[in-house]
Amino acid sequence: MPWLVAREISKIIEVGGIIYHSSHFAWPLHEKPWDFWRFSDEGLRVLFSPALGFEIIKSGLFAPLRLHLDQVNSPQELLATQPGFGGVAILAKKVREVNYDKFRWDVTLDDILEADSYYPKL
Repeated sequence: MPWLVAREISKIIEVGGIIYHSSHFAWPLHEKPWDFWRFSDEGLRVLFSPALGFEIIKSGLFAPLRLHLDQVNSPQELLATQPGFGGVAILAKKVREVNYDKFRWDVTLDDILEADSYYPKL
């Protein structure tokens, strides 16, 4: 589980240590049936959050691409006009120790995401 991996990384990296993680975002299925997780840059920010002692230096999407559907159903016709990305990455620094005996994934999104982050409104 990715959140357990993030916690273990936090445990072994020393304060002041830098982490970099890169993964696929929009990508064909692979390693089937073991292709379980995809993360956006915001998803990585939640995994490697201040709650786990990290300060985000930079996160983002890369490898721009366009999505092509073999069969289009409404309202999917606009998907081909929207930007997509093949990869995602995060660079973070561990800035403090964490009491893992008391640590819980009960932080709010307001505690993790930037102030200008919001759920899209149609």
